[in-house]
Amino acid sequence: MAYSYNTPPGGVPPPSLYSTDPPGLYSSNPVTEQPRSVVPPGEDGGPVSIRNMTTSDSDFAGRMMIEAFRGKFEHAVGKRNIEAMMQLQAKTYQSSNKMFHRIFIACYQGHPAGLVALKTKGDPSEDTVGCGDICSSLGCCGSCGYICLGCVIDDDTKRGELYIDHICVDDNFRGRGIGKVLMERAEYEARKTGCSKLTLWVAQDNRAKHLYQRQGFIITQTEDGCLCTSCPTGIRMWNKMEKPIR
Repeated sequence: MAYSYNTPPGGVPPPSLYSTDPPGLYSSNPVTEQPRSVVPPGEDGGPVSIRNMTTSDSDFAGRMMIEAFRGKFEHAVGKRNIEAMMQLQAKTYQSSNKMFHRIFIACYQGHPAGLVALKTKGDPSEDTVGCGDICSSLGCCGSCGYICLGCVIDDDTKRGELYIDHICVDDNFRGRGIGKVLMERAEYEARKTGCSKLTLWVAQDNRAKHLYQRQGFIITQTEDGCLCTSCPTGIRMWNKMEKPIR
């Protein structure tokens, strides 16, 4: 199982008793700016390492993507088609190597444990599998749900923004700070590419919002998708969140 920061965590550690701790480390107050380091997050020799995705990661990334948003995919294509959806998503990744420079794999002590996919204005879209593969894998009803799901994906990334398309962490590696390092890497990439802010969309009732808020994100928009999103995804209310990059 996997969980996603577009579908999971929460909780705030107790306040520190030691004055030597950095201000705000254990606070529920948002962290608006991380200390800037020349070394990219995940490349500092710690237990969490981050690298660009390669074709050999396709099966892992496909499984993570579907597990992280399992509720949405089950609603769209049915529970019995989840394994087939993982295989289809893996095929999509295999043919989308032009996107690998924006997809980062997190490893914990050498084992793949999570990923974050980023987008900027003008980035190429992922290649999709053919209709024949979709129909043979998902059947008629599942294929219709899959196509409808694709129709509600609106890439409204503006120039100067770095959009977090999805961020996922394997359940087996929860509680090891992997999501935090992935978020820090996203911020690093935004700064490196000259973007002025990070953006993402999250379901309104998703407790991952609290993680984002502790990382300095604020809600800038609430969207009622009504039937346009509730029918394909089972989710009606959405929040757009942003973090300025200084």
